[in-house]
Amino acid sequence: MIDPVPAVQAAAPAGGAHERLAAAGAAGLVLLSSGSTGTPKAILHNLDAIMEDKLGKRARTGGRPANILMFLLFDHIGGINSLLGALRAGNTAIVPRQRTPEEICALIERYRIRLLPTSPTFLNLILIGG
Repeated sequence: MIDPVPAVQAAAPAGGAHERLAAAGAAGLVLLSSGSTGTPKAILHNLDAIMEDKLGKRARTGGRPANILMFLLFDHIGGINSLLGALRAGNTAIVPRQRTPEEICALIERYRIRLLPTSPTFLNLILIGG
């Protein structure tokens, strides 16, 4: 588990990003990395820029609303990105109770999921599970 105080402090010295956000009056969003490539890190994102980017994009679902399975958690940039994209496009976000291959496959079938943002590792788990 990451100690939240050092993680937030670790985000601060990154080239004064927090000072630039504050000077611009922009909101910040701190997300923690898993540390899969080394030491876990706190990453400071410009939340205003993320929102602006998402609000300015057009839906890529063929013009009709889609059901999107929210596999990635909202403490990860991929999960935030998926959620904002779903909201922008007027899609329905399906949040699983469990992130097991059985649960995910059942939800895909039940809700006719058209988009599943996930990892290659999880897709391999589904394939191995048959």
